This record gives sequence, structure tokens and C-alpha cells, in this order.
Amino acid sequence: MDAGLRATAGLGRSLMVKRQRGILDAIGARVGTKVVYLKAAWADPVLYSGLGERWGVDIDVLVEPRAFDAFAAELRAHGFRGDRLLAHHALRGLPFRAPADLIDVDLHRALGPRPWFPLDDERLLERAHAWDSVDGPIMGLCAEDQVVHAVVHYAGARFTLDDRHLGDVFRLLARQAVDWQAVIRTCADAHLTIALHVLADMLRRRGGKVPEIPLATAERLRVDLLRRLFNLGGERRVWTTGHVANIRVELLALLPLLSTRTSALPRFLASAVAARLRKTSSTSVDAVL
Repeated sequence: MDAGLRATAGLGRSLMVKRQRGILDAIGARVGTKVVYLKAAWADPVLYSGLGERWGVDIDVLVEPRAFDAFAAELRAHGFRGDRLLAHHALRGLPFRAPADLIDVDLHRALGPRPWFPLDDERLLERAHAWDSVDGPIMGLCAEDQVVHAVVHYAGARFTLDDRHLGDVFRLLARQAVDWQAVIRTCADAHLTIALHVLADMLRRRGGKVPEIPLATAERLRVDLLRRLFNLGGERRVWTTGHVANIRVELLALLPLLSTRTSALPRFLASAVAARLRKTSSTSVDAVL
């Protein structure tokens, strides 16, 4: 596809997302929750001039947990299809397949994958605010929590993601100042300090002006081990072939090293056993947590 066709397709996609934000905002008003747009749905109009340069396969939104079920019911009433069997109380979110004229929605009630990175999602929602954009005001996480979200997004995916979300943070930092002490505190509370350190290094390699993230001696040893075993934050990732065995290695080796929560692995194993006993074969352990 040549540049002209890509630009036309991108703009068309951006206009579709804009139209759908109106639908989602109306649902939020009916069920009484903020609708906070994440990743491409926020970044494209706010950071990329709304031209569809920042493409997302779906529209990610964060809503208040108490309104999650009502919001999901409204989506179904609009023709979206979400698996009711996956609507477990521990799930962070639920994907919805859109009808033909709309875009899929990934509905979140939490961002931090537990037990590894227990973010205080209520505080994130409280701090969210409307951002100016080419499409008018768009509700998004505050600047500091945009950085935190990128950290937990990469950490939860074991740093196997592409660079799109990293690029969003890079553009954000070029646009405005961020209170890094607030970012460090939020990440420390969610046991994300090591992940923040890794992401900060990735941003600096792009030329981002990011301060050094202080680590304790034991945390530095973990970072060294993660880089040796998994090349974490590097160009090549050793364990990301997609095979189930490798994913299990990452869950039982990478995440316990990446999370600073000492009780995370025992909690994870206990939840895995409980899920097996409940015979929740329709959800994976990774999704449940």
C-alpha cells in the first residue's frame, strides 16, 4: 500500500474511532462511569493529530469496576459479542467483537495483572481527565499514569510487545513535563520498579529525557539476571516463540523476577490451583490473573 492509500485508510479509521467514542461515552453516561480511553484510542487524536497514524486493532477503554457489568450489557445491546463465560470477577477486562459497522472494544475494569502488579486502578480513574485533541476533549489517564500504564502493559506482556505504546510515551514526554517522582511512587506501590527501570532504558535509547530509576542492590541483580536470561528490553527476546511451554517458563521465571512482590508467585500458584479446581477451562491462568 502506497503512502497516499495508507494516509486515506488511516484517516478513515480515525473517523470511525471518533464516531464510536460518541457511542461509548453515551453508554458511560447511562451507567454512570468515566470512560477512559487507552493506547491508540487516546494517543491518535491527542498525540498524532488524529490522522490514523497510531493504529489500534480495537478500542481500549477503562471503566469503573462497579459499572463494568452494566457497561458490558449495554455493549451487548448494541450488537457487540463478549463471552459471558469469561466474565469472571478476577478478569481485568473482556474483549468484545463488534458488529459489522463498528470496531472491536476491549473493556477494562483494571490494568494491573494480579498478583504480579497490583495497581490502584481507582486512583488511576480518579486522576484521569479530559485532554485537548483534534476531535475535542477526550478522557484519558493523566500524564504520569500514561507512563505507568505503558510500564504495566509491557510488564504484563513480559516485554514481548512491539514499540507502539513506547512510541506514545516518547511523544508524550516530548510534549510536556512529567512528575517522575509520582511515576516512581505509583510503580513502587504496584511492585513495578524493575519494569519501570527497563522501560526507562528503552526510552533513553530512543533519545527520551528520562531520569535514572533508583534500584536497590537486589533489584539490580534481578535486572542483570533478566537481561542475561531473557534479554529483557533488548532487540532479541529469547522466550517469545509463542509455544505454551515457553509462556509457562516466562510466567514462572520472568514474572517472579520482574515483580518486586515477594508473595506474587505463591499467590499465582494458589490461584492457578483454585482455577483448576473450579474447572474454569474456558479461561487461561494468564487471563484469570
